[in-house]
Amino acid sequence: MGRVQMKDYITSGLILSGCSDDIIFVEGDLNDHFTPGKLLSADAQCECLYIAFSDGSLLNFCYDDDGIWRFTIQCQGLLLKEKITGRIETATNDVVIFHPGIKWCILGPVISKTN
Repeated sequence: MGRVQMKDYITSGLILSGCSDDIIFVEGDLNDHFTPGKLLSADAQCECLYIAFSDGSLLNFCYDDDGIWRFTIQCQGLLLKEKITGRIETATNDVVIFHPGIKWCILGPVISKTN
C-alpha cells in the first residue's frame, strides 16, 4: 500500500493512515508513526488497537485480511472531519482527517468504558 501524504489533504490539520503492513502514522499537526505489531504480538488476545486524540476522538483499528488498515470511529471528537474508506481496487488504506488543533494522540491495546 502506498502512503498518503499531507499534501494530498492540504486543508487538513492532521491525517491518520497506515503504510505497509506495520506502520500507522499521523501527519500534520503531529508528525509521528506507530508500529502496532509490537503491541499486538505482546498480547495474543488483542486483535485491534485503539488510538485516542486530544479532541476526544477515539478510534479502533486493525490490518484486515485484504491487506488494508481499517479505522472505526468509536467516539467522534470536536476536530474529526471525515473518514475515507480504503479500497482494494486502488490499493489504499483508510484515511482519517482532522481539522487543525490536535495536540496529542496515544495508542494502546485496551479500553475500559461503561456500556
